[in-house]
Amino acid sequence: PMSPAEVLPKVKSAATKALDLDDTLSEAHMALAMVHHVYGDHAEAMAEADRSVAVAPLNAQALVLQASLLKNAGRTHEAVVAAERARKLDPLSVNVIAVVARALRADGHQTRAIEELNKALKMAPQRADLPFQLGVTYALKGDNKAAIPEFEKAVKLSTQGNPRYRAYLGYAYAMDGRTRESQHLLQELLALRERQYVSSFGIALIHD
Repeated sequence: PMSPAEVLPKVKSAATKALDLDDTLSEAHMALAMVHHVYGDHAEAMAEADRSVAVAPLNAQALVLQASLLKNAGRTHEAVVAAERARKLDPLSVNVIAVVARALRADGHQTRAIEELNKALKMAPQRADLPFQLGVTYALKGDNKAAIPEFEKAVKLSTQGNPRYRAYLGYAYAMDGRTRESQHLLQELLALRERQYVSSFGIALIHD
């Protein structure tokens, strides 16, 4: 897979050209918001997300992005509000329910987040990101024994054992005292990094 350093400039260029032609394109504002976010320019990312909602207030995906960035900025109550607005527009969307869950988790409502994620899993049992998010929620509660089977499920369901999911599984193993399994996953990720992009954060997560 291409690294973010290779992909992001192309996305930014395409979105900028699109907005030069029509600055009411919500999807182009969304693309720029994501690029700015990855580059660490969170203020501009938030501004672009707000623009994407302003030009298309009925675009549920624009609200999803806005909710995610609000959550990342620590504005968790506002994130829940934006996510719930998205749900009203698209109540059967698994993606929207998952964002509602992440916003609730960030706002300290972990039990409700687990309920929402289980609801989403019933709708889409083959999606690897949902047990992953469940695992993260359990881990944040300090319940690594509950987190481990969710992370294991996420790795099994994901394409080629998603490195991010494996990193979190390794972290949960380590926190649960399962050092051998944790170190085995760490060595797998280090070897994989020789062949493809693997986030340094994931490596550090198990090391720590």
